[in-house]
Amino acid sequence: MRRFIKSAILASALVISQSASAAPPPSGILVGEITVSLHFMTTCYIVFDIDGNSADITLAGGDPLSCDPLVQISSPVSITVSDDKVTFNGLTLWIGSYSCTDDLDADWNGATLTIDSAYMEGDLYDCFIDATASY
Repeated sequence: MRRFIKSAILASALVISQSASAAPPPSGILVGEITVSLHFMTTCYIVFDIDGNSADITLAGGDPLSCDPLVQISSPVSITVSDDKVTFNGLTLWIGSYSCTDDLDADWNGATLTIDSAYMEGDLYDCFIDATASY
C-alpha cells in the first residue's frame, strides 16, 4: 500500500511540474524582424497582434529598396497553440508577383516567437523564413 501511495504522489508531482512548465499562450503585441528568402533575401520589421486564436500581422520598414511594399503578408490569420508551438494557419506571403502559402510553425517560450528556417511552398519559387518577435 505504501508503494502505491508513493507512486501516486510521484506521478501527480510529475503531472503538476509538467503543466506548470508550459508557457501561457501568446497574447498582445510582439515586435521583431523577419528575413524572407526567395530569389533574394530581405529583412523587414514584423508586428504580431495576437488575440485568442487570431493574429494580425504587419510588415514595415527594414530594407528600404525591397521590403515595403514589395513584401506583403496575409492578415489576419487563425493560429493554433500547442504547448511550445504556435502555428499560423494558411499564411500567404507575397514577394513581388510570387506567393508562398503554407502553415507556418513558430517556437514559443513564453516571451519570444521564433521561426527558424521555415519552408513555405510557393507558386513558382519556394520561400524560406526566419523571424524573431518578442514583447
